[in-house]
Amino acid sequence: MYVAAAQDEQVDLVTLHKCLAHIALEAIQCMVKKGSIKGITLVNDGSTIICEACEQAKATCKDIQKECKAPLTDSLGVEVHTDLWGPSPMPSLGGRRYYLTFTNDYSHFIWLTVLCMKDETVTLQQV
Repeated sequence: MYVAAAQDEQVDLVTLHKCLAHIALEAIQCMVKKGSIKGITLVNDGSTIICEACEQAKATCKDIQKECKAPLTDSLGVEVHTDLWGPSPMPSLGGRRYYLTFTNDYSHFIWLTVLCMKDETVTLQQV
């Protein structure tokens, strides 16, 4: 009786990280040690591994402050913030699914209008 014994393939940690959908390096090492991944020998030279795809995916935004640190404008209409929301899962009685707000930074006055379609914002702003 003859039995063929295949040698384990030697795979470095970076290649395995990419093949396993960028899971944590510690998780890969644990899986190899426990025998969850068979047929490979993990090659780890101990160098620091930096994955650009993981770095971009973990990019963070600045925290939103509870209080405004920037000074408010000193006159009406200097700075106006706008927000378009939608589509709503359920339309209003008039068939509207979006709303558009304009907030004046100086007075905090909010003007709201409802829209049937998102592209109505272009015609609204030209008025």
